[in-house]
Parts: sequence; C-alpha cells; structure tokens
Amino acid sequence: MKPMGPLRTALFVPATRPDRVDKALSAGADAVIIDLEDAVAHALKTEAREAARKKTKEYAQRNLMVRVNAVGSGHNRKDLESVVDGSLSSIMLPKVDSPEHIREIHQRLLGCERHCGMPPGSVLKFVAALDGDNITTTEMLTLLSRNGEAMAPGPSSMSASGPCSTITAPGVFSFKNSE
Repeated sequence: MKPMGPLRTALFVPATRPDRVDKALSAGADAVIIDLEDAVAHALKTEAREAARKKTKEYAQRNLMVRVNAVGSGHNRKDLESVVDGSLSSIMLPKVDSPEHIREIHQRLLGCERHCGMPPGSVLKFVAALDGDNITTTEMLTLLSRNGEAMAPGPSSMSASGPCSTITAPGVFSFKNSE
C-alpha cells in the first residue's frame, strides 16, 4: 500500500473527462478522485473504466483514488476488475450501509489483488457510509481498522448529536465533531 498523507481537500473528476484529471492534479488538492459512479451515465461505464485505468497508470506515483459504483449497483465488480492493478492506490466505496457491504468489497478486492499478483491489502479502501440503522459507526470502524482503512461517516454521525465524538482510522485521517 502506498503511503497517503492527510486528506484535507479532494477533487472529484468524472472518469469520462480524463483531461480534467490533469487539471485537478495541478490544482494542488490532497487527492484527486476519478469518479465512476454518479458522474458517469450508464451507457458510458465501460469507456469510463478504461479512462480511469489509463489515468491511474499514467499517474501511478500520485495516489489517485477511484470512486467505484456501490456494491448493489451491478457495476461494482466490473469497476474493480477494470481499475485494480499495481498503479491504483485506493478506492472510494459509496453508499455503504451494512457490514456485509464492507465484507463483500473486501473479498472482491482481495480477488482482484490476487489476480494482479498484488499483496493482499495493497489497495486502500475509503468508505462513504450512509446514515441508517443497518450499521453503526463502531461496527464500521471495527471492520475497517483491521487494515488501517478509513471512513467518511454520513451527516448524522458528523453532527454534534451524532453517536460519537471522534472517528479515526489509524494513520489516515480523522473527523471530530464540534461539541
């Protein structure tokens, strides 16, 4: 796994606009996230995956992140199979609302890493959690902290009345509620 520093700023770029990846990288953000999810129309998913793969190879030393489609979308497996290789440092998982999503994506990633000859855990997972009753912040952190991975909690977890005051993932970043 490539070392990744604090993420204070991140720019999302549609995978269908690879020219914008170049521009975003020159803007000085801590992370550039190539988006295969919401920013890409269904008919352009295949083209977008190829563009994302090319950019992660071109900028292999820059810690580009790829936001893949959600586990239940029908696109997630193809996204991972297309973009996971030795040049990808991390993925962002959207709309995670259950421990099963974390477990499933972990298994899918291990399979892709194994297929590419990469050590297990080479690709860092950032999880964008949904608010809901299906998963607690504690469950999410327990699942992720085993591999030093990170989460971005949903809005109610970030509010002062949310279920926790500090959310951390070892060595990656932390969120702190105002009290």
